[in-house]
Amino acid sequence: MGCGDEPAGLAEFGLTPPISVLAFTGFKDGGTQRLELSGGDGQTVVLCYDFRADQPEPRHLFVGVGHPSEAGGMKVPVGHPCELELATVMDSWWHRQLTEMQLTGVSPADLDLDLSMRVQFLIAELRDPSRSAR
Repeated sequence: MGCGDEPAGLAEFGLTPPISVLAFTGFKDGGTQRLELSGGDGQTVVLCYDFRADQPEPRHLFVGVGHPSEAGGMKVPVGHPCELELATVMDSWWHRQLTEMQLTGVSPADLDLDLSMRVQFLIAELRDPSRSAR
């Protein structure tokens, strides 16, 4: 992964800009997050961020599976360029969600706080350069 002239970031997994979030869900295993992304050419990729309560840190992103316990996923090294790119994609997606809620008259009191916290936590984790040292 990420050697020589190979594409870096999410392009390495077949996603070309613009990248969209199709789905973002969580598991009640401590907080594992499942994401489905779509690239500009229509390619879709499933990823998950392992936050199972019984797993040691650092936490890892997996590509190709919706949960880290599924067979066939690729564990992404902490600090891989796709982590920062994914954080940026998630941040943009979340801000668009908030803007749409405002434009459609959804009250801030109706905001799904659990979803908001999970999105913001994932973004912060992926952007944390000290995560690999934990």
